Amino acid sequence: SLRSLAWDTLPPAFRLCPPIRTNREWLSELVQQQLSDSELPVVFVPSSNGWNTANGLRYFLFGEHLILPPELEGKVSPPQDPSLRVHLDLELPERQAAGWFTHVLSSVPHLSLPLCLANILGLLSSRLQALGYIPEGWLWVIGRSSAGKTSLVQTLCCLYDRLGPLKSCTIPAGSTIAYAASKIQLLRDTVCIVDDKALTEGGTLAGRQTALIDSLVRSTTNNTTRGVFGRKEKPACCYIIGTAESGFQAESVANRGIVLEVMNERIDFSLLNESLDGNHHHLETFWFYFIRWLVGNQELDTWLLTRVQAAAHPEASHELESPRIASHISFFHMACDLMMDYFNSIELWNQRDSEQWRSNLHAQLNQLYERQVVLLSRLHEKKDSGWLARAIAELIRSGTLKIIESKRLAFPPQCDGFRYSKRDGTVYLCFHTAPFLHALEHREIFLTLHELKQNLAPLGIFIRGSCGEATRNINGERGIMLNWTRLVEVSSTFGHQKYST
Repeated sequence: SLRSLAWDTLPPAFRLCPPIRTNREWLSELVQQQLSDSELPVVFVPSSNGWNTANGLRYFLFGEHLILPPELEGKVSPPQDPSLRVHLDLELPERQAAGWFTHVLSSVPHLSLPLCLANILGLLSSRLQALGYIPEGWLWVIGRSSAGKTSLVQTLCCLYDRLGPLKSCTIPAGSTIAYAASKIQLLRDTVCIVDDKALTEGGTLAGRQTALIDSLVRSTTNNTTRGVFGRKEKPACCYIIGTAESGFQAESVANRGIVLEVMNERIDFSLLNESLDGNHHHLETFWFYFIRWLVGNQELDTWLLTRVQAAAHPEASHELESPRIASHISFFHMACDLMMDYFNSIELWNQRDSEQWRSNLHAQLNQLYERQVVLLSRLHEKKDSGWLARAIAELIRSGTLKIIESKRLAFPPQCDGFRYSKRDGTVYLCFHTAPFLHALEHREIFLTLHELKQNLAPLGIFIRGSCGEATRNINGERGIMLNWTRLVEVSSTFGHQKYST
């Protein structure tokens, strides 16, 4: 009778291809509505973690805790054996939890804010999917081995079983799509971490990890599976974060992700550990209060619909170098505004301080966008072998490095380098190593001396030392020596080729 009811009552559009909800979900809501119209007492049981619906109202299953609107009190029963658990400290007042969370937001510069906002996008996954607009990209945390990438992501983004030996939200990058698809069903409306653990370095890791994430994300965005999922497998309904040691090598991947680069050798956990010391459950408690505010916000769908349309199609997209990256960052701006609206709802700050915080957080996200555009431009440049020569030539012409004439072939005081000419007219530049590499880093170019030599020596620009080493003995001081004449020739030649193309 239920099958007959489904077929007779479903509109023709749903019989052919449901754009958002499956037939089963549509039928479930129909049956719930009919039961609610009857006088029989009905108790609903959530079907999954995250957002559920009862009597046309949305509520959230957070581990074993139900977060309900007032209209559903006493009408929903928690599952007897929850698949995921969360530990709360509800004796912590809501405003105190929010104030404590602001320290977490700024605990690890350039990393903690985007990761915390990714949690908000995870919590909204199914709501955004129902609206037909979700972030089509993912977040990458890139850094050397043992830098602390996985520890940081798991600390900030694991909302379930945080203290367990195996974090419930982590999937190895070498997983099959079938395994990943089954695992993430428990992670509905949260963050899923695809970790590079247990895979070798190099192209194999990058290729397998990218293929896995791409399959999970794309099957969510267009409601198709491209033939990789079985009948019992569903696409992801969570936000994806990946960890890897090497950055993007292809523009097509860089356009679909946001990179968080760990610049130093290791992540500084001191401020974060200070915040978490003895407060292991404060993060879960804060997110409980935040979700409770989301559940009680009756205008959430209207607010989201207004914002996600602009996020999915940023203003003046045709003029942007990467509309996709602009779209990803726009979703993070949306999550930031939602978080700030929550802080204002509990009167965490006065109006002046609130606006200052909002401005500072959005400024950090704008800087993140600029770094993504720089990364993309570096990938554009690396299509030809003269990209680094052009960058160095522009750096020197701009006067960023202080260069002085020297006939003694020695470094004058208070300079970054000096230049001298040979009798044949060839001009050479000699630099102190530290300021030269620092100037490159200011342009978002991070290279070792060995990599610098590998890029420039074959072009006749980089002059090796007497034994082939990367630095030379220049009148008693070690430094970098470049053939300026050859540098100008190479940068002009490749620059003209790029322009004419």
